[in-house]
Amino acid sequence: MPRKNSDSDEAGTSRCGDPVIGSKRAVATFVAEIAWSHGVSILHDLIPRLISLSAKGACEAELVCSILRSILNVGITHDALFKVGDRGETLLHGLGEFLPQVLALLCSLLDKHTRDSFSDTSNQYMEDANQHECTVKAALDTAQAYAEWTPVTDLARYGLIQRCGSLLHSNIFRIHALQFFKSIMQSKRPVGIAIAEYDLAVSSVFPILMNISEGSLKFVEPEMQCLKAPCSSLRYPAAHPKVMSNLFELLESVPATCEDISDGMSCHLVEEHNVLAESFTLVASFPRVQKDPGLLSCILIPLSKIWSQPEWEINLMDYFCDAWFRTSVHNIFVLVNEELKKCMPEKSNGTGPKVKSSWSTLLPLMLPILLKLLQYIHSLWTDEVAFNISEELEEAKFIMCSVDSSDLENEIRVWLQKIRKTGYMVIGNCSYLEGAFHNLLDNTLVCGALLKNIDSMEFRHVTWLIRYAIIPLLKNCPCGLWKKWLDVLLKPVFHYCEYTLYSSWCHLLYKNMVHVPDNFGDASVSKEKLDKLGSGLMFKLTREVSHLFAVIALPDLNGGLALERQSIIQKVARSEDLESILSSSLVGYLLYHDDINGSVLRLISYIFGYWTDGVARTIAVPFCHRLIQLATVTHSNELISYVNDDIIPNVIRSLEIKPCSDGNKEIISVKSESDILTNLCYDAYLCTADQGLVSEGTFPRSNAEFFRKWLLKQVEMVHCKNESVDELEEIVCIWEIEEEFISYLPTYTTLILGVDSFVNNLKDGYFLQYSPTEIMNEFLSKHVVDSSDVWVVSAMLSDERKLSSEHWKRQSKQPYEFFHKLINFNKPYIKDGMQYFGYNENVQKLLEDNSEEWPSLAGYNRSSTLELFCSILELWEPQFHPLIREAHKNVLIEMASQLTFGDYIDLVQPFQPDSADFLEHLQPYAQNYIDDKNKTFGYDKAKEQTKLHKQFDIHLASGALDPYIRQIRSSKGNFYQKTLDGGILGNQFVDLDYVLRAMSLERRAKLLEEEDRQCLYLKHMEIVVANEQEQLRNELKSLIQELKDEQFFLVDVDDNIEWGKKRFSELVNKFEEDVFAGLHLPKYYVIRGIMDLQQMLCMEDRSLKDAFAVVVGVPYRRWMETRHLFWMDTRYYEHGCYSVIEDPIKEIWMKEDERRAN
Repeated sequence: MPRKNSDSDEAGTSRCGDPVIGSKRAVATFVAEIAWSHGVSILHDLIPRLISLSAKGACEAELVCSILRSILNVGITHDALFKVGDRGETLLHGLGEFLPQVLALLCSLLDKHTRDSFSDTSNQYMEDANQHECTVKAALDTAQAYAEWTPVTDLARYGLIQRCGSLLHSNIFRIHALQFFKSIMQSKRPVGIAIAEYDLAVSSVFPILMNISEGSLKFVEPEMQCLKAPCSSLRYPAAHPKVMSNLFELLESVPATCEDISDGMSCHLVEEHNVLAESFTLVASFPRVQKDPGLLSCILIPLSKIWSQPEWEINLMDYFCDAWFRTSVHNIFVLVNEELKKCMPEKSNGTGPKVKSSWSTLLPLMLPILLKLLQYIHSLWTDEVAFNISEELEEAKFIMCSVDSSDLENEIRVWLQKIRKTGYMVIGNCSYLEGAFHNLLDNTLVCGALLKNIDSMEFRHVTWLIRYAIIPLLKNCPCGLWKKWLDVLLKPVFHYCEYTLYSSWCHLLYKNMVHVPDNFGDASVSKEKLDKLGSGLMFKLTREVSHLFAVIALPDLNGGLALERQSIIQKVARSEDLESILSSSLVGYLLYHDDINGSVLRLISYIFGYWTDGVARTIAVPFCHRLIQLATVTHSNELISYVNDDIIPNVIRSLEIKPCSDGNKEIISVKSESDILTNLCYDAYLCTADQGLVSEGTFPRSNAEFFRKWLLKQVEMVHCKNESVDELEEIVCIWEIEEEFISYLPTYTTLILGVDSFVNNLKDGYFLQYSPTEIMNEFLSKHVVDSSDVWVVSAMLSDERKLSSEHWKRQSKQPYEFFHKLINFNKPYIKDGMQYFGYNENVQKLLEDNSEEWPSLAGYNRSSTLELFCSILELWEPQFHPLIREAHKNVLIEMASQLTFGDYIDLVQPFQPDSADFLEHLQPYAQNYIDDKNKTFGYDKAKEQTKLHKQFDIHLASGALDPYIRQIRSSKGNFYQKTLDGGILGNQFVDLDYVLRAMSLERRAKLLEEEDRQCLYLKHMEIVVANEQEQLRNELKSLIQELKDEQFFLVDVDDNIEWGKKRFSELVNKFEEDVFAGLHLPKYYVIRGIMDLQQMLCMEDRSLKDAFAVVVGVPYRRWMETRHLFWMDTRYYEHGCYSVIEDPIKEIWMKEDERRAN
């Protein structure tokens, strides 16, 4: 490139982009340090020298800009800035008197080097143009740094705003200039400047920013700065209309198609979403921004519409890998959460007056987005979704990042955690708003999003969920809405803790193993560290559950129970109905709730009995106090027995043993814990003494010394009992429970196999005629069953278990047998070929047949089966003839099997083991055993495979793979081999068993083959009708007449016609040669053609073309219109996965029992 001569080009001068650019920064910093160390007055001598230096050339001017910027930065570092006012507004100190010279110098440098840059570029002096360009950028960066601290009035007075504004139309300098204006719009008005003067200066900025988009705005990624700077001016109401207009003009310019992160999904939607989300954050977060709900709604409404679109939901998880999407979404909910925190009371138990928020009208637009996002994030941990997500998302689910983890995986991991916590906080904080439970929060949507997939959550997830969402909702829920909210809010949480958390404690205490659902992911971490982390998560969740119980026991949530004991008793004595107390007591509501009270009492027993965490035990003490008060008030035998049999013994044992610790600092002193537990025991003792359950003499209520001696005696007895055995195993007794379960397991296996075999072998008549009780008595008469297990047999033989599944199985089997009888019935089913004339008399006899051959098939079932069969014939056999039926019989039998047995898999809950068949204390072990067995022996995998297989059939129904299937069929390829090619099928079905895929493809191939036959049949029959050659038509008429003479069409006459005689075959072959030559259609299509032509010829009142439309055209259209429905209705496969789901007892438990026996 040519280069103009310059006197300033000396040997040591560096150019923009040279490595020595770093030395410029060093020089600039050094000069600034000297200036501030010798006092700011040195600038009197320094600034004239800088002006002189900048006049030498572009490189020197760039160095001067760096020095000016460093003087400001070093001044900030040296605390040269001081704050004034309560709002933390900052003013320049010391530099104020030099600002006119500095700002004037920057304006001069911008004018000169911008002009020189454009001039050298036009003259092709590219090297010099680049140096001037670097100088302009350095001047803009310096101006931006001073704009953060300099009043906007000074920037306007010395012309810096105008100079920077003129550079906004340059692609080279636009980004740097926008940073200058962004700093202006984010600054605050200094106290010493008049409002009118300040607003006048700021108003001069609006036209400059708006003029950026006077031309057609085009959206490109680097020009997002074009969005940020104008949005900054939304702080000023006068700028609203034009800014919003330009914003939506920008959105309209987003390209409709471009390369995207998701397969087949245009990036238009996600780009528009991200622009809107970032706009909302910018608008709502600027200092002193006017929180105009109408303005913010303009952004939120289109944003919420995006989240409701089907294509958005389909591809949502793909966007988790998009950094811009993650940032914009997280920033919105952080902003919402901070806004909610501002209007929350500092200390509230949820029962005080609720607060109002200026965002109350915006939250209904935000919450559906948040709930949907949380639901999708929760689903990442479910088996249904986990197999179909990207490798980055799968790795991001782990707690720890491995050495091989990519930056994307780590960023997504952090984002998932932040979104969970922030999302839960937003929902919890919303509960503090006035009218939240009536006007804002919908229990179905909130609880559905939070708890739908709780069984797949890890301990850390449930801990956050309880802490940030469940507890605030519980605190603030009005008592009148407890039934609506708490039933669906607490039951899944208690169920999770009762089984998953209980199982982890069992592993720790009995097997000395740490077993948690959390996946750490890093294989390089030592087992000791992982065990410590896992036990820490278990302790955290346990203590959070205790916190939940402590919140339930809060005085403000328990109405009358918060009164003193004597006043409660007196109040109840005067009341004929306890509803007034229970309706205002959350503890009372839960303990008198049939679906929840059992879980609550068991968890309290675990916390105070089996789970040796002293901190959790101490936290849950307030709940036990409320429970004791409730037992005293209501005189409930169940609660009083629980206090006497569970609370008192567990508290005494807790006083005697040393609790486990997770090393957490949240440790209560031994003395404090002992005092708390002693007070609880005293309260419980008073309750049992009131009921006369104390066996050791009369207890003087006022004598605390008597209680102290009694308690010491009880603790000493427990201590003596534990001296000769291991304390932990003796207290927890888990080894005894597991041993009891293991010893009972063979008995249970024998019972369930016996019940299954017994019911399977019952005759239809006996099965339908006798009640479950009579069937059970019959079973007990033939099997030796211990009296303690009779209730188990009764549960297995209930209408909801084995009898129900067997009933559905037989209801599917009997119609299938009736289909067989109908298929073998070689007579027309419908009089005169039209259904409204009624069924043939012989068919009617089948419906009314009550012989022993059909004892279990009621008449109405036979009628419905016949109607279903006739609907099949309308599609697949529109013309009846014995020869058609004989050739078509196997096809009809296959359809009958698919139709009758296909629904059984989808509709029926198979008979299988249930943990409820075991005693209550054995149920967690039973559930773990059942789950492990289902996982080990393929039941869980079979469910996943059949679900994926159904999705594959739905995909095939769309016709997307029909060309591929036709290609394989035409080449006589093997589907069992071809289905391994993932390029055609896509990654969605890569985990589907290849045999299941091949079975679906083969079934689809048969349907496509039949479709081709239908088309060929229609086409060639139409040729016959439209043929103008009289000779062919006369030959066909003659052939039909000869067949008629041979009684070929007398299909409904009860004569012994020999359908296989030679003349029939000759005439049928002649018809095939004349009409379907070379098509290789099945013989029943040829016979159907004969029957159709004969029917058309008999329709003398119509033309042959019109008759063709009725006889051939109508059945063809009917078949084509219903083939997709027929495809899904007949999806039944004989495969091991379906066998396991249909009969797990036979495929899992019986086979395992046989293996053990051998």
